[in-house]
Amino acid sequence: MMRTKSLGIVSASLLSLLALSCSDGPEDEVSDDVFLQALRDSYVDRKACSQIGTRPRDGVIAQVPSIRSNPQLDALVDAGLLTRRQDGIGLNYSLTDAIRPYLKNGQSLEGAPSLCFADIEVTGIDSFTEPTETFGSTVSNVRFTTALTNIEPWAANVFAGTDYLPWIQGEPREGATDLILTSSGWIPQSELQK
Repeated sequence: MMRTKSLGIVSASLLSLLALSCSDGPEDEVSDDVFLQALRDSYVDRKACSQIGTRPRDGVIAQVPSIRSNPQLDALVDAGLLTRRQDGIGLNYSLTDAIRPYLKNGQSLEGAPSLCFADIEVTGIDSFTEPTETFGSTVSNVRFTTALTNIEPWAANVFAGTDYLPWIQGEPREGATDLILTSSGWIPQSELQK
């Protein structure tokens, strides 16, 4: 009798362990909060950046073939990030050393400059698809919103009249990405391709 009772307890314990090992762990969870945290982790160092001018030639990134200036580039001149000089009948805009901290990924001054003007923060999850198995991975397409933080004081002047201005002024921007389930949780597909 005692032996049967012991076997029953052992069997129940083994079934509990088996059920626990087959259940979804916290990394398998699917919810707005889980996806929001995964995207926020991914966006920790993400910046809002835009290319300005072209690859520098003799230090010049843009030439305006008249004496009329370019308001976007002039805003960068006012911020001390570019210089402007007249050359014949045109204006030449060149990078200054002060622009270096704002260049994407510490970009050198030799490539076409991409100017970073704010940090991007994921602010909410709009929707997500039911996770499905695709090519051996569990994937969910997630739609989300972002906002800008730590916006440079010159950004609104530089990007006046562009698609960036509403975002700079606080209007959220929508995005979408595929999140893939890994052993350490959900991550954007783009991170697996790095």
